Amino acid sequence: MKRNNKQSSESTPEAKPDPEFIAQQLRRPSGGFASEVGKKMNQVNEPLYDLTLEVMQPEDN
Repeated sequence: MKRNNKQSSESTPEAKPDPEFIAQQLRRPSGGFASEVGKKMNQVNEPLYDLTLEVMQPEDN
């Protein structure tokens, strides 16, 4: 029996993320990606939170 050990020297293009899957995860992170998506969202949004608080200038009551 002859095996096909042919290895391609061409690089395999990476699979493009499905936009619908990404949108779904950003709306409501779930499954195995939920933790990472949530962490990344917090990291990316932190400067926006900081700017919002700076502009609003909340005061203690």
